[in-house]
Amino acid sequence: MLVPQTFDGERFADRLIGECKEAVSADIVVAWVRASGIGLLRDALVGIPARGGRVRIVVGLDHDNTSEEGLQALLDLGDRVDVWVRHNEGRGIFHPKLYSFVTDAECRVYVGSNNLTGAGLHDNEEVSGLLVQE
Repeated sequence: MLVPQTFDGERFADRLIGECKEAVSADIVVAWVRASGIGLLRDALVGIPARGGRVRIVVGLDHDNTSEEGLQALLDLGDRVDVWVRHNEGRGIFHPKLYSFVTDAECRVYVGSNNLTGAGLHDNEEVSGLLVQE
């Protein structure tokens, strides 16, 4: 299933907030993070470990698109959210965009173009594919 974010449609942030409500774990792997993106998802993300679940986030640093404020916002989520930073000094850049949520019934994975930024989760025209494993 394709999940578009258009200027007049549902915002990807709202979809992710909904996914967090029932998730027992979440894994996010993105090229870039900014405080604007964490600000949109903060309460939903910290709600998962508050219920005894797990959140892991991997972000890239390449091309100076991840902000210092974004990294600090990740760390401010608390010690119950695991954060890793990936920086490739060689050829190519770390450039994935993946959001995975596991509930008691299924695993839902979004793979697409949305970075963990305000623009990627709310403002830009983006698209992701949703894969569901029951």
